[in-house]
Amino acid sequence: MRSSLSLHWKPSSLVASLYICAILSIRSFPLSLAETTTVTNVDLPFGDINVLVLTDVHSWVGGHSSSAPDNSNNVDYGDVLSFYQLLHAHCQQHEMDLWFVVNGDWIDGTGISLNDDTSYLTPILEHMPWDALNVGNHELYRDEVVTQFMRPGGFVEWWGDRYVSSNVIYNPHQQPLGERYRFLRGKNSTVLTFGFLYNMQDASSLVTVETVESVVEEPWFVDVVTNANNEPTGDYDAILIMAHMDVKDELVTVLLDKIRSLVGDHMPVQFLTGHTHFRRIETLDAASVSFEAGKFLDTIGFVSFPKKQTLTNHRRSLQGNSNETTPLLGPGGTEWQNVSDPTTAPSISNDTTTTTSTSTATTGAPIATTNANTTTSMSAPSSRPTEAATPSPTPLATANRTVPPVSTPQPTVAPTPVVAKYFHHRFIDTNVATLKQILGDISDEQFTTEDGRRLSEFILRTRTELGLLDVVGCSPESYYMNRTAQEDDSLWRLFIDQVAPYELLKPSKSGGNRVYIGQVWAFRYDLLQQQLVKDDVIAVAPFNDSLISIGPNIPGSVVTQLVKQVLNPSAHAFNPKWENYYLAPRLETLAPNEQYEILSPSFGIETIVSGLDEIGYNGTTKQQDSGFFDTDVWIKFVKDNWECRDQESVAPTSTNQHHGGSQGHGNAGSGGHQGGSSSTSSSGPGDHNHHSGTPYNVSANEEEDKFRLILASIGVGLVLLLGTVYIWQLHKSWLVRYRERQRLIFIADSENDPDNELI
Repeated sequence: MRSSLSLHWKPSSLVASLYICAILSIRSFPLSLAETTTVTNVDLPFGDINVLVLTDVHSWVGGHSSSAPDNSNNVDYGDVLSFYQLLHAHCQQHEMDLWFVVNGDWIDGTGISLNDDTSYLTPILEHMPWDALNVGNHELYRDEVVTQFMRPGGFVEWWGDRYVSSNVIYNPHQQPLGERYRFLRGKNSTVLTFGFLYNMQDASSLVTVETVESVVEEPWFVDVVTNANNEPTGDYDAILIMAHMDVKDELVTVLLDKIRSLVGDHMPVQFLTGHTHFRRIETLDAASVSFEAGKFLDTIGFVSFPKKQTLTNHRRSLQGNSNETTPLLGPGGTEWQNVSDPTTAPSISNDTTTTTSTSTATTGAPIATTNANTTTSMSAPSSRPTEAATPSPTPLATANRTVPPVSTPQPTVAPTPVVAKYFHHRFIDTNVATLKQILGDISDEQFTTEDGRRLSEFILRTRTELGLLDVVGCSPESYYMNRTAQEDDSLWRLFIDQVAPYELLKPSKSGGNRVYIGQVWAFRYDLLQQQLVKDDVIAVAPFNDSLISIGPNIPGSVVTQLVKQVLNPSAHAFNPKWENYYLAPRLETLAPNEQYEILSPSFGIETIVSGLDEIGYNGTTKQQDSGFFDTDVWIKFVKDNWECRDQESVAPTSTNQHHGGSQGHGNAGSGGHQGGSSSTSSSGPGDHNHHSGTPYNVSANEEEDKFRLILASIGVGLVLLLGTVYIWQLHKSWLVRYRERQRLIFIADSENDPDNELI
């Protein structure tokens, strides 16, 4: 019977195997480093500890190829994955430690995360092999997003202990959103890793953002930094802090000062900052550097830094040398020993080639920046060639959704000799030609890993199915978000003069006048003179905020007073030529005695309502939904007014390739754009490249989908067939056993019955 039963289980084992094969054939692919190209001449400044970092990607997982001049930022997440896998394999071969981290702000940038729906974005993110992840402010504004991320089996649970949130509490569980900290343990080093968010005050009610000042005093923080229990697993060689805050935020100093008070001046501390969308590098003291790697997938950041033992050995090597003094400084870095002339101090990069880098923003005019003794580029977001670099201001108020500031300042503090020798960095432009050159000028085939190719295809298919690559119109010229409203190529001037009057400023149902009031940050990206797909327009206004009506009978004189005294009392912090809030129609056209209905995005509407109270307005300020959404307003305007008359208004093809290396990039290490127009795409309006990365063959993938469907159908059919056979065999076996048992019972009863006539 056992032998027979064993044979009966074989079909079920086969069924299970076939079922698993069927499921794997239709599930997302696994990550593997198998069969990756071996790269040898990698052009990166490796050190004891090496880190690749992305920050503030804001769902730009498909790259910039449709909206960047000269197709310059043509890398998508599949290309990033290929780059990491090749670099990781190289580091493994040479027994170096490489970590891959991301510093928050996943959503609010493109259509793939529109309307607070993360269901299309998270499957893409979950295919990136990050070692540590931090939370950004954009994930915490709305209850719906927090709930999606925290649901059982959701995004946070998927990453387990890799999701680090040192100062964010999930209120329903009264537990940290992720882990408080994590140890990254490599072949040669152990890195204590934290993930901090700035002191956010307007987060969802589902979370509490603890202040950094209070967290660093908590016992858990002190214990883990000092290894209070002297456990071997608590030892570490350096500290890595993912900090979603400005590169020079005062909270960075709070963290560093506390660490220095606990473990001294010689522990290496590497900050990876974000939030303000800069490319910036700042020396904090002789053993600490703060690094911020751009935004919107325009930058892959690379940093390397030493172990504590390396700095200890360096310090010992200086002892007895009367010509040098120990260059270790206290917290804050206000006195820079061994640096007599900051203008000639060595760069933090280990490159020694003097380079003049012309850095082109993601969508904007180029900025020329000269940085002696370094090939590290600094690109400003859409800055104009005539504008000088502006020092970093105070970080944006938390009520504002942060977007790129005007320009990228140079480092304000010269690196010490220790920093210059052991702390290195590279801002890598997200251009495939640049990535290939960094990896030793490899070919297209060598660059693209199987996992990277499949992820690129998955991203493209997702965007296609969502209609994000559908052509909606052709822009007659380019419009930039960093221009003032008085300039012809200003995005705000386009909105004030054309977009708003087309739909929003039409008389209300009651026949009254309307005025739109919006923050300068309401628009996030440029519109280039080219054929526009839906995602290009969504990128301009990615929040799709509902427009709230206030009023309806507010005098023009009150609106003017509100704007001058409350909303725009002074120049904008990042650019004195900007206004904090813009109006459509323009303020000077409002009639003092006319009645107006105010329309404003729901995000930040409280500022306008409280502003009316502040100036003493006692009239009606009833709030109601106007029925308008800002993203929809833009899309409707483009569709109705920017018809593609002279170009083929067809969807972009899917066979574009960017691996030819003709994108106008020079030295891979410089990360700087060479040439390129700020107003037109090199491919022209008729050759709009939605993804010029890994080639995507539609017909081939349709065939692959059909094959997978057939395989899955066969698997399901076999499951049903073999399952039916197995159940029938069990039934037959049970019947045999049952009948035998009944026969034996009958015989036993007959033998015990004295009246049985058969005895």
